[in-house]
Amino acid sequence: MGRRKSKDNYRISIGVKPEKKRKRILRHYPDYTFMKYWRVVRYWAQRQYGVTMIELEILFFLHDEMLFNKTTFDTYNNIFRWDDSRMARLKEKGLIRVWREPTKAQSRLFELSFKAKKMIASIYKKLNGEEPIPTTPQRNPIFRKNAGFADKTFAIAIRQFNNKVKESKQHPDIE
Repeated sequence: MGRRKSKDNYRISIGVKPEKKRKRILRHYPDYTFMKYWRVVRYWAQRQYGVTMIELEILFFLHDEMLFNKTTFDTYNNIFRWDDSRMARLKEKGLIRVWREPTKAQSRLFELSFKAKKMIASIYKKLNGEEPIPTTPQRNPIFRKNAGFADKTFAIAIRQFNNKVKESKQHPDIE
């Protein structure tokens, strides 16, 4: 109970509040939510395939290029910190392969290897919620017994991610 002052005397209010007009709030759910778990999927991919973040980003760029030459690679590579041996390392890891040897009239062309294409496709499937991240120690180094603290923390996030993927498959109209 509260007291309100009027002009001439005091009035006691009984606790009945005047009806408030409710605001009508419309919520718009985002059309795309696949980047929500990007950090979790990226960490898994880096541990699973032994690539750095920069290498992963370059592979995403080159995946769209299909065939590319050294100039195309260097053009995109220039936006990252300088590393002269990046392309050689990607070749050593089996992620880039020569598609055509050079001739007098044509330059050497490269493409992503089968391994790199499978990796990129797997990452896209996980981001789109089409497949979960494996949780067995044989298929995922994050779940091994000798995993470090960061791996154990990401293992919790991976389980949450997999639960969301499972829920979205059970209720495809609700996200």
